[in-house]
Amino acid sequence: MYQAIWLPRWIRPSGTGTSTSSKLANSPFRPLLLPCKTTHARVFPKKHSFGYSYLFVGVPVGWHGKVGSLLSVDTHCCFDGNEDKGWFHVQAGDYLERGSEELDLKGKLHAYLESQGVKSEEWTHAYLVTAPKFLGYSFNPVSFWYIYSDDLTLKYMILEVNNTFDERRIYLLKAGDDAGNGTTTSSTPNPKPPKRFTNVWTKDFHVSPFNSRKGTYSLSALNPLAQSPDIQIDNTITLKSSKHHPKLVARVFSTSAPLDPRTLNLRQTTRFITAWWWVGLVTFPRIVREAGKLFFRRKLHVWYRPEVDRQSIGRTPTAEESTLAPFITSHIQALLTHTPTPLSLTLSSPIPFSTTTTPQSTTPTTQSTTTTTTTLTSP
Repeated sequence: MYQAIWLPRWIRPSGTGTSTSSKLANSPFRPLLLPCKTTHARVFPKKHSFGYSYLFVGVPVGWHGKVGSLLSVDTHCCFDGNEDKGWFHVQAGDYLERGSEELDLKGKLHAYLESQGVKSEEWTHAYLVTAPKFLGYSFNPVSFWYIYSDDLTLKYMILEVNNTFDERRIYLLKAGDDAGNGTTTSSTPNPKPPKRFTNVWTKDFHVSPFNSRKGTYSLSALNPLAQSPDIQIDNTITLKSSKHHPKLVARVFSTSAPLDPRTLNLRQTTRFITAWWWVGLVTFPRIVREAGKLFFRRKLHVWYRPEVDRQSIGRTPTAEESTLAPFITSHIQALLTHTPTPLSLTLSSPIPFSTTTTPQSTTPTTQSTTTTTTTLTSP
């Protein structure tokens, strides 16, 4: 009976649902559903390939709200109000630096770009292409941020890469930086923006146990605005070994025109949910399945997970680790009190320390969106 009452409301036609916010009026983008396919082709040292359906959504950064019953961004779930979550949901807290739950997508993007030396006047619009949550769950191997200037020139891209260990690497890529030579120039007056964004960078993050942390990535990404009026996704990432052997080519691309949730009627909404609800739930099992094939059939060497480097983001601490962290800090401070030589020790960790300092501390505890840092000294 409960489902009979609530299900029609949750699958109601998008035209009768919550409308977009006013911030959307000034954006060249719209919230969209992007049916895609992802393919992987391993060419060295053994050949292996696969392809699966994949669902992306496109979200104008700075907009939050809900479009009908299908798509929502940064809303809260409540059954008696309008700001409840859609079937497919994007939450700012899941992206970029961990923490800062009070910030929306644009706030987090602004903070990250500022930390990387990108001035706010360098960009105006941004579009996030990502796999949404379904019923509160998603596993996002990679999300793409497209960052535009005021004249809609694609200036930067961010590739936000997550591995199966809950670790994250954020790659900020600049247009024209394929060889680290800065932005490209043209002698043609008012040249048209390039249809593709390209870049090459060093691999320093552990993603697959069948690849070392060495080598280089190259990206060739279609500018979503280059295919006006329909936004299309077509991004290819190529991995080369440290000896410049092509090892892996991964591609994700649109398989049909994007869908605007505002235009779907009840029947179309129901068909879409039926066709795509399960795709995000099987992303991780699919990864495990293909890993099993590479290990048991292809006999590939396994690279054990190394510790993340300073440029990456460690996994989310467990509740036990967060509880024990203040005691460990106090124990280290106690050890420092018995050292014959004055020492200063700086601790940095994604696990929050105590928010107050000990009497021997010279620097108060400070917390960023990624790590907490405190300095302990001997008396």
